[in-house]
Amino acid sequence: MVRSPEAEELFGVELEETPDTLSYGLSGDFASQVMDELERQGITLAELARRMGIKQPTLCGMLRGTSNMTLKTMARMALALGCTLEAPRLVIVDEPASPSWLAKVVPFDALEDGRRRRAEVEALQA
Repeated sequence: MVRSPEAEELFGVELEETPDTLSYGLSGDFASQVMDELERQGITLAELARRMGIKQPTLCGMLRGTSNMTLKTMARMALALGCTLEAPRLVIVDEPASPSWLAKVVPFDALEDGRRRRAEVEALQA
C-alpha cells in the first residue's frame, strides 16, 4: 500500500507507513474484495461464516478489521467463496520507507553486534 493522498488531505498530515498501517490497508482491501464477491455470488455473511465453520460475528470482526486475519484465514475465506488467493508481493518505491518503527521492533541492545547494526540503521535514516 502506498500512502493515501486522500487520507493525508483529510487529516492534514503526512501519514507514516508502519507495519500497522500497511497491514490495515491490505486487510481493508481484502475485506472489500470479499464483500464484492459475496454480492456478486448472492451469498450472505451468515452463509460464508457457515462454510468457514465460524460464527458470523467472528467473520464480521475480521472483515471490519477489529480482529487480525492471518493468511490461513484469508485462504479459508477465499476457498469458501470458490476463489483462490494470491500471495502479497513487494512493491518497490522511489524513496525508502522510514524505519522509525524499526527501533521499537528490533531490540538492538540485546543483539551481540547491536552497535554495528544500530549504526547501519542510523546510516539508512540519514
